[in-house]
Amino acid sequence: KEFNENLDELPFPRYDIFPLDRYTDKKIPIVSSRGCPHSCIFCEIPKFAGKLLRHRSAKNVVDEMEYWYKKGYTYFPFVDDNVAQDTNKFIELCDEIIRRNLNIGWDARARVNTVDEDVLIKMKKAGCERVYYGVESCDQEILKAIKKNINLEQVKTAFKLAKKAGIQTLAYFMI
Repeated sequence: KEFNENLDELPFPRYDIFPLDRYTDKKIPIVSSRGCPHSCIFCEIPKFAGKLLRHRSAKNVVDEMEYWYKKGYTYFPFVDDNVAQDTNKFIELCDEIIRRNLNIGWDARARVNTVDEDVLIKMKKAGCERVYYGVESCDQEILKAIKKNINLEQVKTAFKLAKKAGIQTLAYFMI
């Protein structure tokens, strides 16, 4: 089946059809992109969402966040597999959150080789509280075998820079 190239055409998820008041936390998950250009051998994303990375516009994503913010929701976990894959698009998204002056918190998954100090500082300014890195292994040969396309120096650097920016970190590992 063909993938939808214009994600802004899709309606916002209808979370309001669920009894949201029964949940203890006030979080609304956000999807800002679909697809992944990487070829990690363990991952299903390129197979079911495609290798072509497709984004919603920053305006569209923040419109959805602002809709829920006005209903009292203040935390938005990005559930994209790698929200910061396209750094320029991601900075546009952070800038839109900052421009609207939304007092929100959020977290995101990112690859260690797609973030730098400037991106992490921008993330923090836009409300990012936590970043999840897919490290998978601390053995370079295993990283090579699973086609992760990162190195251990990038892992160390990404964690140090996130800490310096004031963002909590978590790591995903394969066991």
